[in-house]
Amino acid sequence: MGYTLKQLIEHYRSDPDSGFAGLQYQVRVKQNGQLARIDDEHGHHQIRNIRTRKLLAWHKAWASGGKIAMAYELMVRLRALFKFGYTILEDQECHRLHNILKETRFRSLGPRSVQITAEHVRAIRVTAHEHFGWHSIALAQALQYELLLS
Repeated sequence: MGYTLKQLIEHYRSDPDSGFAGLQYQVRVKQNGQLARIDDEHGHHQIRNIRTRKLLAWHKAWASGGKIAMAYELMVRLRALFKFGYTILEDQECHRLHNILKETRFRSLGPRSVQITAEHVRAIRVTAHEHFGWHSIALAQALQYELLLS
């Protein structure tokens, strides 16, 4: 049919079979913001004209300034969009792009290498209490650390 990226995003947001509507509210809000960014920056592109080098350039631009995690998340959103495009909309160009993204590895931050210590927790609690008056944040941090929550 020949979708633009903007049209694909609109279908993804509105189609009851896309799974977008079934996401928890906060997840949907976060993903909606990411989709809006993709739409604003690249929504005018025809799906059939998107090539591997263009995707790599988008990732590089999104990762500039050390924003590696954001760039990775935006590529994950594109992967989900293209998967929806070929599974639900049966668009072969989306299938092609999904396969490209499936085979292309993008740098992510990976797991944290430093563990939080009791001293870190105390500093966060003191700052939350004294400097910001965020007593609930101080309590949440203490509980998270003491109960070994991630």
